[in-house]
Amino acid sequence: METNAEKMKKNNIREGLPIAAILILSAFLNIWNIWSASFANKYYAAGVYSMGQNMHAFLFNSLDSVGFITIDKPPLGFWIQVLFTKVFGFSGAILILPQAIASIISVYLIYRIVKKRFSKGAGLAAALILAVTPIYVAVSRNNTIDGILILLLILASEQALQAAEKASIKNLIFAGIFIGLGFNVKMLQAYVIVPAIFLTYLIFAKQKFFKKILVCFASVVIMAVISLSWVLAVDMVPEESRPYIGSSDENSALDLALGYNGISRIINLRTLGEDKNNALPYPPNAGLDTTEQAKPPIDENNPQYKNSRPSGIYNQPISPMRSGGAMGESGDSGIFRLFNVQNAGQISWFMLSAFYAVILMMVLLFKGKLKSNPKSIAMVFFTLSFLPIFLYFSFSSGISHRYYFATIAPFMAGLVGILFYYLLKAKRHWIIAAFISVATLQLYIQSIYDWEFKWLAAAAAAVFAVALIIMIIAAIKKAGNRIFTVLLCTLLLLPAFWSFTPMMYNDNSQLPIAGPELLSQKDKFDDQADYTDLIEFLQKNRDGAEYLAMTESSMSMGAELILQSGEAVMALGGFNGGDTPLTLDEFIQMVEDGKVRFAVLGNDNNNANAEIYRWIRNNSIVVRPERYGDIKANLIVYRLGTIKR
Repeated sequence: METNAEKMKKNNIREGLPIAAILILSAFLNIWNIWSASFANKYYAAGVYSMGQNMHAFLFNSLDSVGFITIDKPPLGFWIQVLFTKVFGFSGAILILPQAIASIISVYLIYRIVKKRFSKGAGLAAALILAVTPIYVAVSRNNTIDGILILLLILASEQALQAAEKASIKNLIFAGIFIGLGFNVKMLQAYVIVPAIFLTYLIFAKQKFFKKILVCFASVVIMAVISLSWVLAVDMVPEESRPYIGSSDENSALDLALGYNGISRIINLRTLGEDKNNALPYPPNAGLDTTEQAKPPIDENNPQYKNSRPSGIYNQPISPMRSGGAMGESGDSGIFRLFNVQNAGQISWFMLSAFYAVILMMVLLFKGKLKSNPKSIAMVFFTLSFLPIFLYFSFSSGISHRYYFATIAPFMAGLVGILFYYLLKAKRHWIIAAFISVATLQLYIQSIYDWEFKWLAAAAAAVFAVALIIMIIAAIKKAGNRIFTVLLCTLLLLPAFWSFTPMMYNDNSQLPIAGPELLSQKDKFDDQADYTDLIEFLQKNRDGAEYLAMTESSMSMGAELILQSGEAVMALGGFNGGDTPLTLDEFIQMVEDGKVRFAVLGNDNNNANAEIYRWIRNNSIVVRPERYGDIKANLIVYRLGTIKR
């Protein structure tokens, strides 16, 4: 006969099976086949590789191992990637793994948060929706560090909820600590739920108002100290002793936080040609004399210049960037931006359900039924988190990409889990009405895309129709909640199918997305570039130079050369050519000192460093392509400073 302990153990196992299944699904979606991935966002991948070479590059978040220029984000997320590469080796899969693991943990945490305050079913609904949100899966399979940021936001959310429930100073301080750590992952993007944290505490914590203000102030101070710890430490180092701060306007980490990674994410402060993030990988000629032509190839009469087939250190396939910025990638701003053809399939399958939960909260508020209890606190917190992020993504004109939408996913999922809890307690016609409207929206979303699975919309419509009929019959017969739960799960079919697409099409691109766009652009993003001949030529002829070569930017071969050679490359213009870390005189001095001997440039050069590029073209020798092989790009290799004027 079973003892009570054995029975409890079996019950606990049985109780844990549903969330275990969801976590296994999340792990499969996030991890399966990442071992065949390339370096995805090669700009960040190159930075992580360089940071792993020495402590100086590590501490300053340098793109190159010498420490010429930094990448455009704070270091915490990339430090985690560096540690993974030190344990498991450097590869595309290992760079992705921290984000995949963080996303799986986030699915479990959202389950715990909602379950604790509502019900197990509500927690499972929230976890499942988060796990199959397409853009959430896409960022989990990429080396952008949004998965780590989202985990920190969810950890902060749990602490904020406990703080409001228990009037706990400790929990509110921990919420601020997690936000501060999030700031060191993606700067001001981590602050998207700060208003929700403190407003929820001020509304619900059972303390005198003046004491609540003091507690919030203490939490804000700690949050600010942690947030600015790396930024201020970097800015206190003399400029000549650290890398140039990439993508900043003033060579300042604080300027990077408040400008490029701050206000520029809300308001587009730069035109397309000036925008360091929106510019194309090979920017149009701006500022140069368009009649100026590259000098004809000159034989440098160096017997060391010969063709060979060396073995490169890293010969992984590297995908070109998918161009497009806030307006180009996300579409026109407005209340329906997240429902347009660029964005709807990425994030909006359950957006209507989340708004239903918001409306329900408002109804309960006006009826005076929102009390100071965990359910009400959670409803208000998730609403105050969800709405500002939704409005920001809808109306911002600043620098943005679709994969940023993953930030809203946990709060949308939490609201849907809450709605699920209340729907099962409501009259059945509310469930039917919600099902019809959400199913209709999902069919609309699917209908605006054209891809090889043309049967998908029709199949989904058929499933929804059958589910609706059964639901109506079940309502008439006053069936229990189980049948309605199963029928509501049919709404997961379309987003779940989309969430498989990054795996199906092995997307590992510069800007992660999901859906049919991956199929139409697959060949473009799977292009392989092998620069081993060029690298061998540069290595044999660098003559002790610190840098293998200079390039216009990370996107103009800088990151590719770092990843394939394993050596320092000077990406003069930073990420995409917009940075100006050197004056012409400083650059000439570096050439004369032998720190850099070669430049790899395109025919058209960004105007940010036009004076330097003009000097190179007028004072250098063009190396014959047969000396280093066909690099299959509109690029010219220059031996620097070899023409005397």
